[in-house]
Amino acid sequence: TPVSVPVPVPESITTLQPTSSPSLRTKTTCSICGPSKQVGNADALFVISGQPNIPCGELETLGLEGNLASKECNLLPSMTQEVCSCESVSVLSCSICGTGKAVTNPSGIFNFPGQPSTTCRQLEQDGQSGFLLGEECQLLPKLVNALCDCQTISEAKKECSVCGNGKQVTNFDAVFTFPAQPALTCEELESLGKEGD
Repeated sequence: TPVSVPVPVPESITTLQPTSSPSLRTKTTCSICGPSKQVGNADALFVISGQPNIPCGELETLGLEGNLASKECNLLPSMTQEVCSCESVSVLSCSICGTGKAVTNPSGIFNFPGQPSTTCRQLEQDGQSGFLLGEECQLLPKLVNALCDCQTISEAKKECSVCGNGKQVTNFDAVFTFPAQPALTCEELESLGKEGD
């Protein structure tokens, strides 16, 4: 039985209508419950003044397929927790380079028609944080291999990752300090390791 809970309308939400965008959406997909959460009651009706009632499951699908504007993605989690019975989910992560590979050119700029430009670093962080859809994780290695200089993690010229064998840096901006040594970002340390220095 659908549950209907009226929700007050924030001034910034005027309409909940799908947006048109290409199949690859690295910045606009969202769960209406927020990051690392999902709808627990897909049949519950989300009611917002001046809009048709919509089941939480349908609204969630619109968000996951990238068909909601970013302002709705930002506002809906504060409005859906109770009515949609939002619940935590485990995050699945991926490397944009594919299994066993890592980005070695984090400053490369990735452009996809209809989407904002983003760096290889940001895309990789999105993948590691579970913000990319499974289909995006499968598609991206073909698109970013040369641009992001994807390399096999254990490959090469006596190179290493500062994180250890089979691991990679995902927080490139963190600063590492060691007594009597200059402070370096994790990106700089990783780059030195990749170069075998």
